[in-house]
Amino acid sequence: MTLLGRIFGWLGRHLLLFVLWLGGDLGVFVLGQHFRIRSYSLPERLTLLKLLVAIDMGPRSAWALMVPMSLTLLYAGNWWEEQNGLAAVTNYLIKNGTKTKSAFEISEHFDFYGAYLNRNCYNETANITLHTLTRHLPSLLPVVAELINESVFPESELEIYKQNLKQKLEVNLKKCDFVGNRKI
Repeated sequence: MTLLGRIFGWLGRHLLLFVLWLGGDLGVFVLGQHFRIRSYSLPERLTLLKLLVAIDMGPRSAWALMVPMSLTLLYAGNWWEEQNGLAAVTNYLIKNGTKTKSAFEISEHFDFYGAYLNRNCYNETANITLHTLTRHLPSLLPVVAELINESVFPESELEIYKQNLKQKLEVNLKKCDFVGNRKI
């Protein structure tokens, strides 16, 4: 299965869980409003309460499943890297060009659709988050797949990244919280 197929599969599962979560919460809200109506008899109100508690398990279960599903698309992050810093560098430089597009063309493509591509790297995950309207997904997801599968990492961009990282480290080493967190 292609990466794009996996992404669409996970997107469908997330959408289903989102519908279960939101739909269940809406049901709980409506039942809660009816439960407060005093014209219902006590047995009717107790039945509504039991139904409310039963329906409330759907959103709780869906919410609990959404986060683990997000983490299983593929293994990435600092924990999985073979060399120190490789995951963060890769994640940062991924937008700097592919075999067929320059960094400028990629930025222009996302800007044209009013989209934003955010990248983050943590210990156990590396995230690429696309912020866009649903109607633009068919035009943007192939470019995201191209970034993941066909990125190139120009030597000049890597040198600029290293220099910026050194300067950032020099500044951070003067901050108490940064030094304290390194000791912990």
